[in-house]
Amino acid sequence: MVTSVLLAVIAGVLFARRPRRDAVRALLVMGPVAVLLVAWTVHRIISATSAPIEQWQEEQQRLRRMKPTGVMFASWRPGEMDRPAITPSDHGSMGIGMVSPALFPRVLYFHYPPDLTTELDIPAVMDSIVFVQGPYHVEIASAPPWLVPAHLELDYDLLLFKAVTASQHWVEVEVNALDGRTAWMHRQDMQLQFWPEFILNVVAVETLDPSVNPIRSKPLDRAAVLAEGANALLKPIAIQGDWLMVGASELIEQEVPTGWIKWREGGKLLVAYSLLC
Repeated sequence: MVTSVLLAVIAGVLFARRPRRDAVRALLVMGPVAVLLVAWTVHRIISATSAPIEQWQEEQQRLRRMKPTGVMFASWRPGEMDRPAITPSDHGSMGIGMVSPALFPRVLYFHYPPDLTTELDIPAVMDSIVFVQGPYHVEIASAPPWLVPAHLELDYDLLLFKAVTASQHWVEVEVNALDGRTAWMHRQDMQLQFWPEFILNVVAVETLDPSVNPIRSKPLDRAAVLAEGANALLKPIAIQGDWLMVGASELIEQEVPTGWIKWREGGKLLVAYSLLC
């Protein structure tokens, strides 16, 4: 725009000093040039104005993509907002254990089924979770709309998926605890705990049906009953097959005798468990 103004001023000065006929000739020559310069200046102004707008729009789209999604978790009970209630999944079998991905800023990939007969096969990516560093802990920036992990409490660095199948390099996990949908994760991306080890490391367990699964003196169905264990949180002590030695948990003041309960039977969990104090 400044260039056009200067050109107009110079042309006015030249026209004022020339005869009328020469001024008309000069106008015919310089007029198209001035129009082109004005058009070029206007184009530059529009481009300079639209570039920040387009950049702002792209940034808004990026932020919308990065907005945390409404990830559900199967262990949540309506009305208990402070902390998830940990219960066994109602869908299908209990699987083989639990998978806990390492939580740090990164992209965690879910894959389609791999060829387990070869180590070189890397299956296509199905979807992913994007983790970012929040003010106090790692947060989920984006996730698949179908993601329903078994347990999710990022305030406590807690994200768990039920493991269904395991090979040397890959693990099939249940990514939707409501409909049983599965995907595959590489073992280097997470830690796999089989059920016996997982149960031994939970904070407390509770029998789902104390009337049929009381605390017994020995890991035998016909062993003497020590207590029903109704409404009692029990501390895992040792495991022997389907049996779990339990004692009184520090979370309760109730006195509970040390004894044995069944923690699984027929591929189903017989206990609820708590991961948080």
